Amino acid sequence: MIITIITATEKGGAGAACKNLYKGLLSIGVEAYLLTVDGLEQEKLYPIARILRWWNVRKNINRNFKSMKGAPSGYDYFSIARTGYINLHKHPFVLKANVINVHWISNMVDYKSFFTNIDKPIVWTLHDTNPFTGGCHYTYQCDNFMRDCSNCIQLGENFSSYVAKENLQLKRDSLKLLNPQKTIVISPSKWLQSLSQKSSLFKQYAHFNVPYGIDTDIFRKHALKQSREKFNLPLDKFIVLFVATNITETRKGFDVILKIEEIFSGNKNVLFVAIGNVGTEHDSITNLGYISDKESIAKAYSAANVFLIPSREDNLPNTMLESLCCGTPVIGYKTGGIVDTIENGKNGYLIEHEDISDMVNKINSMIDNPKLFDNKSISDVSRQKYSLKKQAETYLNIIKKLFV
Repeated sequence: MIITIITATEKGGAGAACKNLYKGLLSIGVEAYLLTVDGLEQEKLYPIARILRWWNVRKNINRNFKSMKGAPSGYDYFSIARTGYINLHKHPFVLKANVINVHWISNMVDYKSFFTNIDKPIVWTLHDTNPFTGGCHYTYQCDNFMRDCSNCIQLGENFSSYVAKENLQLKRDSLKLLNPQKTIVISPSKWLQSLSQKSSLFKQYAHFNVPYGIDTDIFRKHALKQSREKFNLPLDKFIVLFVATNITETRKGFDVILKIEEIFSGNKNVLFVAIGNVGTEHDSITNLGYISDKESIAKAYSAANVFLIPSREDNLPNTMLESLCCGTPVIGYKTGGIVDTIENGKNGYLIEHEDISDMVNKINSMIDNPKLFDNKSISDVSRQKYSLKKQAETYLNIIKKLFV
């Protein structure tokens, strides 16, 4: 059994999740290969071939940027199904594979040239809605993907009426040769699975729900005192931790963080701490900056009393799983895979959308009762539930049952 995993990058949430699956498959003895854009760019090509590919890549990236011209602010990335990597189906990792596992493939996989030339079982791991929409990565409650993606709310007026619609049709034409008996869709969250099953593009495929795996050798409970000392954080304060990636993105809810932080601004016993970059204008928030070392990230989680994730729409955030594996309870909105994961009063709290007062009340209840959650139990249960081995074995069992 040879499985080739295709993902545009190892970076970001989807890339990290993909790399974790790759590590998990290797750990249980599966021969697996990981193919990314970086890997493609390191290939030795004849000068003319390299120039032609560079031109094709730039042409399609520019086409994508053009389609986003004048787009409303606050939305996620939008990407089309054409790229410059038109010979991906000829790559040695693809040719030798028994099963192709595609992940986050925007700006990498050219639907038209790739899927029309693949006659192998396809396992499609979803990380957002892009694979079955006309280009958006999160729908923001739009349901046009169930039909034809016309009049896209995420594009400017000059492009909204046709770009997403044409892109969805191109995907449909490209996938029509895939055998539904040899194509399955795996979603980390039940929410994303339900959207895919309703989509006009993917509804004919078999669907499975398999949560992400986390490297539990790294993400484990560390002593609070040592963890705080590492980041020069005070030992006597209640620390609310959050991750700041794209602070202008409405979906991620950074505005919610700011509102809650302002409510607690008069409480000198509460400290808001960010991993990432919140900008110099938010000097009341302690910013740890970007942390690349995963052991250090695990200690940042362990240094906190609670992890806050106010996403308005999300799949299954790695940060949430990592926090739980480190024993830190999570408070988040009732959305996406957060609903699948958080059990009220056991490992955190689920909050109704935009109910900031309830979120504040839950934080106050934790401040008033430091023993409200059993951090060791949260870590033990989560590390067992979301181990790399468990995820990899589930994938392998599904593949063997359907394709072997």
